Amino acid sequence: DILTLKNKIENISDNLKDVYDVKINRGITTGLNNVFVINEEMKNNILAKDVQCDYLLKPILKGADIKRWFSHDPKNYMIYTHTGIDINKFKPIKEYLISYKTELENVYEAKHGKKEWYELRGCNYYDAFEKEKIMYTRLGAKNSFTINANNAFCLDSAGIINSKDNYYLCGILNSKIILFYFK
Repeated sequence: DILTLKNKIENISDNLKDVYDVKINRGITTGLNNVFVINEEMKNNILAKDVQCDYLLKPILKGADIKRWFSHDPKNYMIYTHTGIDINKFKPIKEYLISYKTELENVYEAKHGKKEWYELRGCNYYDAFEKEKIMYTRLGAKNSFTINANNAFCLDSAGIINSKDNYYLCGILNSKIILFYFK
């Protein structure tokens, strides 16, 4: 009976990846989370030295922060040293990162000349995090999807979906039939 219902769902449904204007991406792989992800206290210390550094401090969620229909307020921040950033314009962040330079130079892409030692791993969809999106946890026993409109990023233990119909899609993804299908 379960297999029959599973097959019926598959036969009458569209795959999410085939739905018009849906972009699915994983969360950020920083290369070194323990350096690039900082807490509120560290964020405030950096901003006390130079408020312009706020541009590079993005709220970030872990998969465990994302629940069905809601997410916890971000308590951590990612140092958003994207490809091509002029780190010299953000002296407190540069000083912080220099204290981890040896570790950062050993990140695969930096070690092989694919990025500067202070940059995050490359990502061609950073702008997708700055929009309203669906966030979901990649590791969990149930379907946990929520809308995020506060420009939060997420680590690779989570993912994002951008679409024109975020609320409708979030409702479907959090439904009991989708939970049945996931299981």
